[in-house]
Amino acid sequence: LEQPKKVLVVTENEDENVELSARNIPGVQVTTAQGLNVLDITNADSLVITEAAAKKVEEVLG
Repeated sequence: LEQPKKVLVVTENEDENVELSARNIPGVQVTTAQGLNVLDITNADSLVITEAAAKKVEEVLG
């Protein structure tokens, strides 16, 4: 069987609905913009990021 792809979902703030929805899907990891790190990004095959989270990451990284 093929290994499931790793998907990283990034939200602006903790979102219980997203976390509950994603936790039963193999290969899906959820984090916040503030919790985002290079290791998580490089380990993911795909990145799903909300517009608000992208803006927050841009603010932090300048």
